[in-house]
Amino acid sequence: MVSSPLFRRPRFSLLERLPTDQDDNIRTYPELLAFNAKYNPSHIFCLQGVKDHNAPPVPITFAQAQLSVERCMGWLSKSVEGIHSPREVDGKVGKAAAVGILMGSDVGVIIYMMALLSLGVPVVLLSARLTPVAIAHLLKSTFAGSVIVSQRCQRAVLEAVASYGSAEKVPDIYEPISYDRFLEDEGWGSLEIPPAYDIVEEMDRNVLILHSSGTTGLPKPIYHPHKYMLGYAACHLFEENDRVDGVNCSTLPLFHGFGLLSPSLALSVGKPFCIPPASIIPTATSTLSLLRLSNARSLMSVPSILEDLLYLPQSEGISALRALDFVVVGGGPIKSSVGAALVEAGVKLLNHMGATEIGAIAPIFLPGPDYDWRYLLLRKDIGLRLEDPGDGGGLFKLIGRPFGWSEEFPVQDLLQCNPHAPDSQFKILGRADDLIVLATGEKVLPRMMEMTVANDCKVKEAIAFGDGRFNIGLIVEASIDLDMKDKEQVSAYVEEIWPSVQAGNEFTDNHGKITSKGMIVVTTPSYKQLARTDKGSLTRKTIVQDFAEEIDAAYEKAEMEGIEAMPGSVEDTKAWLKTLVGDIIKISPGDPTWLDSDDFFELGMDSLQATILRRRILASITKSGREFKELSPDFIFKCPTIDTLHGLLSGNASDSSRERADRMNEMVRKYVSNIRSLPPPTMAPTAIVLLTGSTGSLGSFLLAQLTALPHVDKVICLNRRISSPGFKDLRSRQEAALSKGGITIPTSSWGRITIHEADLKAPSFGLPDSDYNSLRSVTHIIHNAWPMDFNRSLESFEPHFHATQNIVSLALLANESNPQNKPRILFTSSVAAVGRYPALTGNALIPEDPMHNAQVTDHFGYPEAKWVCERLIEEAGRIHPGRIETASVRIGQLTGSESSGAWSPKEHFPSILKSSQTIGSLPDIKGTLSWIPVDRAARVVIELLFQSSPPDPIYHLENPMRQPWSDLLVLLSRALGLPSKIIPFEAWLDKVRSITDAEKNPAGKVVKFLEEEFTAMASGAVVLDTRKARRVSRTLAGSGGIESRHVDLYVKYWRSVGHLS
Repeated sequence: MVSSPLFRRPRFSLLERLPTDQDDNIRTYPELLAFNAKYNPSHIFCLQGVKDHNAPPVPITFAQAQLSVERCMGWLSKSVEGIHSPREVDGKVGKAAAVGILMGSDVGVIIYMMALLSLGVPVVLLSARLTPVAIAHLLKSTFAGSVIVSQRCQRAVLEAVASYGSAEKVPDIYEPISYDRFLEDEGWGSLEIPPAYDIVEEMDRNVLILHSSGTTGLPKPIYHPHKYMLGYAACHLFEENDRVDGVNCSTLPLFHGFGLLSPSLALSVGKPFCIPPASIIPTATSTLSLLRLSNARSLMSVPSILEDLLYLPQSEGISALRALDFVVVGGGPIKSSVGAALVEAGVKLLNHMGATEIGAIAPIFLPGPDYDWRYLLLRKDIGLRLEDPGDGGGLFKLIGRPFGWSEEFPVQDLLQCNPHAPDSQFKILGRADDLIVLATGEKVLPRMMEMTVANDCKVKEAIAFGDGRFNIGLIVEASIDLDMKDKEQVSAYVEEIWPSVQAGNEFTDNHGKITSKGMIVVTTPSYKQLARTDKGSLTRKTIVQDFAEEIDAAYEKAEMEGIEAMPGSVEDTKAWLKTLVGDIIKISPGDPTWLDSDDFFELGMDSLQATILRRRILASITKSGREFKELSPDFIFKCPTIDTLHGLLSGNASDSSRERADRMNEMVRKYVSNIRSLPPPTMAPTAIVLLTGSTGSLGSFLLAQLTALPHVDKVICLNRRISSPGFKDLRSRQEAALSKGGITIPTSSWGRITIHEADLKAPSFGLPDSDYNSLRSVTHIIHNAWPMDFNRSLESFEPHFHATQNIVSLALLANESNPQNKPRILFTSSVAAVGRYPALTGNALIPEDPMHNAQVTDHFGYPEAKWVCERLIEEAGRIHPGRIETASVRIGQLTGSESSGAWSPKEHFPSILKSSQTIGSLPDIKGTLSWIPVDRAARVVIELLFQSSPPDPIYHLENPMRQPWSDLLVLLSRALGLPSKIIPFEAWLDKVRSITDAEKNPAGKVVKFLEEEFTAMASGAVVLDTRKARRVSRTLAGSGGIESRHVDLYVKYWRSVGHLS
């Protein structure tokens, strides 16, 4: 998507004044926008990325942007106390107190900044990465009267204002309206839009307040006039007649100077900018997706993202970058090897630099063959000059006079001229101060950290390192005698000073904290001294060079600690893998019941353990020194057995992902062929009900309700082997599952229940011949056993395809005993098996029919596998119509029992509530829900099973009465004690991602599902047609909605089991 090339450029000057009567004489940033809204109204200003990485970004024209700013001005004037335009008091112009903006980085930052500037209110633009200590310092030093804070940043601000003294005026905190609300036309009719304040004083620097790291370890405010922002808009060499079309994609946060460059160029030369949503941290993959979705022609980013793009598989990152007009890199130094590789591959790399005090220093242009990417081209339009220190070193200091300043400002970086272009191109050699620039481009000023640690009586000096790395470490010179050869003594010393390191962490932002004791390098004056100048001060650069070996060892140790190298031989690799996996899932490698073909997830592995296994394997490969092909992030899920994983690591299998639909259809063909080859009938039958998965929530109610029916002679349960020592036998485990659901089966009914310990994927279910032969008497089968794991791949569910095939085989064998009886199989499927049907067809209502297009499933292993089993069950009925009857029931969201309130806290919605308690807010879920209690659902399944007519292939089971989420959220808020604390879903997800305590934040375990599938599945975008099921089931036809009594029951149950506080 590109904007029209017919763009009228605004006129403005940085170093001279234009006549005031000129129509398009621009003096301020808001006037730039107003000009474009007037002369270029339909031109695209911004493309705002959205959370769905497959969805195109939202286009915003200049007219829409201007209207959003005006609406924001009205909202601010109405909602924020103390907001007013400058007014004369006692002969002097007085401004309102400054307003802080602390928001996630999306176009809303620009809208709020523009609105406040238009009102003449000073703006304090705060980084979302600041610590509470830094936030408090800036709010106090700028005398901010209020601060506009998005939900994800509120906790830090609340901690900041908590540090205010009793005599200090605490700023008011306001939650912003999201940018998309300003774009809506409804609801703004009665809002009064105040006029823009149009008196501009050129030397008034109390306009835009940014911040830097400062020399004290705390950020200091830097005050700027209106012209400072115009400096960004003028930072280019595009001529008046140049066609500057094509979108400019930027991964940079808008609360930093470099991030303001892309919207400024959109305002000055009409080059639309595209930015990611505030809810994500930009990565190479997300940037590549944004480039494609926006059809971008240029990119602005930091070194770490460009490096990751360089090394993406199949050179897809390089291909995308090569096609761009230019790629601007800044925010930190790019590795020489990375820059050279990009340029050699044909990427037009443009080096950029800026300083918070001066603004952007290097102009944006189309780099030609004579430009050397290692050097900067300095601007000539803002009065910069180079100063030779006179020491004969050939280095220069860059001097500028920031707009509105009466004095000059020396940039801290030293520059070296390009010998082939000495007058225009300069290389950045490094900062003259002690700032550490991480590989991500983020900056750490560690002075306060170093001072805090050095104040420990056991420490003489402390100095940080980490330039070009992803985290920092600390060299500590001990003030006590240590035997540096005694590793235990050195480790004990680190333990002793660790509290001081943790105290020092309080003074640095998250990216600058030291989180590993392995990143502490210890020395003593007698062992290895820290280099000092003649004046006795430490010289960081020399010290880092002197300790290069120890520093490299610290990073390597932190990465490889506790990891053994991968064995060299094929045979040893399999044994090594089994030991590695066994250590994680707590099964002895010598256990005779653990076969190399057993699925890890069937053995109890969860997604966290899969991540641990992946990390250990990759580290072991690295430690072995062997060259190895790249492994995908989910290779454990694709190869979830010792055999398949060993094959992958031995080069006998492929980790490359095939088309998901092809893989799903291949599974159907594979197991249907086995169904076709089963022998014809030869024997005669009896009748009972076979139930799998009877220890689960739905299965427990199915068992209890089946045994209560007088015409059911017997229920046979096939359950997995007992892995917990807490159960003495199969019945005790079943009773425990029933008790968990608040279910009691009369003693007299237990005589009709038989429970077998079975392996459903094994031939004859792994049962003795006598037990298996007894199963030939079944008349009805409910196949309900299924693992609730949203992280597994399609391939890892293959044992369940075996199980489904074995279920069909049993039904056919039962038919052999009596050809007059056709056993009926009912498979419990999921709404997720058809979750993408609305997106594919445009119809929200999903028909109760088989779906042969594999693309209808949600895109993760759980529903893909359910779809495969649906197809297997359907094909079995089609192939053997005279012998068996088959049906699948797609089930929607089941809640807990409406009699006991029992609802497993391990399911995703109870996890959402637990995390909400930790966060202090419920997520705002839009649309409608169709919940049905699990005991009610069990009655529906049984009514479908025992219907008198032959079943249809597919039935749907969800509550036909849909209810607004807003009503349920009110009930939940009241029950949880979280009134009026509902926040936008994406903001809530941001908080989930930020909390690492899995016990307090169980939603973090299913965050991918919540990001990609939950809202579509749960909010009414996916609706199951239940007409066929309602014709059969009186329970479903008469089903009512979820009431307050249900909510109270569920919350009471979760509290009783310790899930909720």
